[in-house]
Amino acid sequence: KHQVEYLGLKENIRIKRAGFAYYRPFENFLSRFSILTPESYPFWKGDQKEGIGHIINSVGIEKTEWELGVSKVFIKTPESLFLLEEIRDRKFDGFARVLQKQWRLANNKSVYDNEKQFAAQIVVNKKQRYFASINRRFAGNYFNLDDQPIL
Repeated sequence: KHQVEYLGLKENIRIKRAGFAYYRPFENFLSRFSILTPESYPFWKGDQKEGIGHIINSVGIEKTEWELGVSKVFIKTPESLFLLEEIRDRKFDGFARVLQKQWRLANNKSVYDNEKQFAAQIVVNKKQRYFASINRRFAGNYFNLDDQPIL
Protein backbone atom coordinates (compact mmCIF):
# COMPACT_ATOMS: atom_id res chain seq x y z
CA LYS A 1 0.00 0.00 0.00
CA HIS A 2 2.83 2.37 0.85
CA GLN A 3 4.51 1.78 -2.53
CA VAL A 4 1.25 2.40 -4.39
CA GLU A 5 0.88 5.79 -2.74
CA TYR A 6 4.59 6.64 -2.95
CA LEU A 7 4.84 5.88 -6.67
CA GLY A 8 1.66 7.82 -7.45
CA LEU A 9 -0.07 4.82 -8.99
CA LYS A 10 -3.50 5.87 -7.74
CA GLU A 11 -3.21 9.24 -9.44
CA ASN A 12 -1.88 7.58 -12.58
CA ILE A 13 -4.83 5.16 -12.75
CA ARG A 14 -7.33 7.96 -12.11
CA ILE A 15 -5.87 10.05 -14.95
CA LYS A 16 -5.73 7.10 -17.38
CA ARG A 17 -9.37 6.26 -16.62
CA ALA A 18 -10.32 9.85 -17.40
CA GLY A 19 -8.89 9.28 -20.89
CA PHE A 20 -5.59 11.15 -20.78
CA ALA A 21 -2.48 9.45 -22.13
CA TYR A 22 0.01 12.12 -21.04
CA TYR A 23 0.26 14.59 -18.19
CA ARG A 24 3.10 16.79 -16.99
CA PRO A 25 3.55 19.77 -14.68
CA PHE A 26 3.48 23.13 -16.44
CA GLU A 27 7.19 23.80 -15.85
CA ASN A 28 8.28 20.47 -17.33
CA PHE A 29 6.03 20.85 -20.37
CA LEU A 30 7.22 24.40 -21.06
CA SER A 31 10.88 23.52 -20.65
CA ARG A 32 10.52 20.56 -23.03
CA PHE A 33 8.36 22.12 -25.75
CA SER A 34 9.19 25.84 -25.55
CA ILE A 35 11.47 25.35 -28.55
CA LEU A 36 8.45 24.90 -30.84
CA THR A 37 7.64 28.62 -31.12
CA PRO A 38 9.88 31.68 -31.30
CA GLU A 39 7.73 33.49 -28.72
CA SER A 40 8.26 30.82 -26.08
CA TYR A 41 11.92 30.07 -26.75
CA PRO A 42 14.17 30.11 -24.73
CA PHE A 43 11.81 31.14 -21.92
CA TRP A 44 8.11 31.95 -21.88
CA LYS A 45 7.56 35.39 -20.44
CA GLY A 46 4.12 35.41 -18.91
CA ASP A 47 1.55 33.06 -17.47
CA GLN A 48 2.44 29.39 -17.85
CA LYS A 49 -1.08 28.42 -18.90
CA GLU A 50 -1.03 30.97 -21.72
CA GLY A 51 2.36 29.69 -22.82
CA ILE A 52 1.18 26.10 -22.97
CA GLY A 53 -1.93 27.15 -24.88
CA HIS A 54 0.20 29.12 -27.32
CA ILE A 55 2.55 26.18 -27.95
CA ILE A 56 -0.23 23.63 -28.43
CA ASN A 57 -2.31 25.93 -30.66
CA SER A 58 0.71 26.76 -32.82
CA VAL A 59 1.19 23.05 -33.51
CA GLY A 60 -2.46 22.68 -34.48
CA ILE A 61 -3.76 20.33 -31.80
CA GLU A 62 -7.50 20.75 -31.24
CA LYS A 63 -8.81 22.04 -27.92
CA THR A 64 -10.67 18.76 -27.36
CA GLU A 65 -7.35 16.89 -27.32
CA TRP A 66 -5.85 18.68 -24.30
CA GLU A 67 -6.81 20.30 -21.01
CA LEU A 68 -5.11 22.36 -18.35
CA GLY A 69 -5.43 21.44 -14.71
CA VAL A 70 -4.35 23.46 -11.70
CA SER A 71 -0.69 22.59 -12.12
CA LYS A 72 -0.52 20.05 -14.97
CA VAL A 73 -1.27 19.83 -18.66
CA PHE A 74 -3.20 16.76 -19.85
CA ILE A 75 -3.12 15.39 -23.40
CA LYS A 76 -5.71 12.80 -24.41
CA THR A 77 -4.32 10.96 -27.41
CA PRO A 78 -0.80 9.67 -27.89
CA GLU A 79 -0.90 10.95 -31.48
CA SER A 80 -1.01 14.54 -30.21
CA LEU A 81 2.01 13.88 -28.03
CA PHE A 82 3.82 12.18 -30.92
CA LEU A 83 3.14 15.26 -33.06
CA LEU A 84 4.70 17.52 -30.41
CA GLU A 85 7.71 15.22 -30.07
CA GLU A 86 8.20 14.94 -33.84
CA ILE A 87 8.17 18.71 -34.32
CA ARG A 88 10.60 19.06 -31.41
CA ASP A 89 12.95 16.49 -32.99
CA ARG A 90 12.83 18.35 -36.31
CA LYS A 91 13.79 21.60 -34.58
CA PHE A 92 16.78 19.94 -32.92
CA ASP A 93 17.74 18.34 -36.23
CA GLY A 94 17.76 21.79 -37.83
CA PHE A 95 19.95 23.16 -35.05
CA ALA A 96 22.37 20.25 -35.44
CA ARG A 97 22.59 20.88 -39.18
CA VAL A 98 23.46 24.55 -38.62
CA LEU A 99 26.20 23.61 -36.15
CA GLN A 100 27.59 20.95 -38.49
CA LYS A 101 27.60 23.39 -41.40
CA GLN A 102 29.49 26.02 -39.42
CA TRP A 103 32.02 23.48 -38.17
CA ARG A 104 32.60 22.14 -41.68
CA LEU A 105 33.05 25.67 -43.03
CA ALA A 106 35.62 26.49 -40.35
CA ASN A 107 37.41 23.18 -40.79
CA ASN A 108 37.52 23.41 -44.59
CA LYS A 109 38.70 27.02 -44.44
CA SER A 110 41.66 26.04 -42.29
CA VAL A 111 42.48 23.17 -44.68
CA TYR A 112 42.22 25.56 -47.65
CA ASP A 113 44.45 28.12 -45.90
CA ASN A 114 47.07 25.44 -45.19
CA GLU A 115 47.05 24.29 -48.83
CA LYS A 116 47.30 27.88 -50.04
CA GLN A 117 50.31 28.49 -47.77
CA PHE A 118 51.91 25.28 -48.97
CA ALA A 119 51.43 26.26 -52.65
CA ALA A 120 52.86 29.73 -52.00
CA GLN A 121 55.87 28.17 -50.29
CA ILE A 122 56.48 25.94 -53.32
CA VAL A 123 56.49 29.00 -55.60
CA VAL A 124 58.88 30.87 -53.30
CA ASN A 125 61.20 27.88 -53.11
CA LYS A 126 61.28 27.55 -56.91
CA LYS A 127 62.10 31.24 -57.23
CA GLN A 128 64.93 30.92 -54.74
CA ARG A 129 66.49 28.06 -56.73
CA TYR A 130 66.61 30.05 -59.95
CA PHE A 131 69.22 32.79 -59.56
CA ALA A 132 67.74 35.17 -62.17
CA SER A 133 64.22 35.10 -60.74
CA ILE A 134 62.84 38.40 -59.44
CA ASN A 135 60.01 38.75 -56.93
CA ARG A 136 57.38 41.07 -58.37
CA ARG A 137 54.01 42.06 -57.00
CA PHE A 138 50.94 41.11 -58.96
CA ALA A 139 50.10 44.26 -60.90
CA GLY A 140 46.68 43.32 -62.13
CA ASN A 141 45.00 41.67 -65.02
CA TYR A 142 47.76 41.02 -67.58
CA PHE A 143 45.51 39.44 -70.20
CA ASN A 144 42.53 41.83 -69.85
CA LEU A 145 40.24 38.97 -68.90
CA ASP A 146 37.84 41.36 -67.21
CA ASP A 147 37.13 42.98 -70.57
CA GLN A 148 36.64 39.62 -72.31
CA PRO A 149 33.95 37.68 -70.39
CA ILE A 150 33.90 34.89 -72.98
CA LEU A 151 37.33 33.74 -71.87
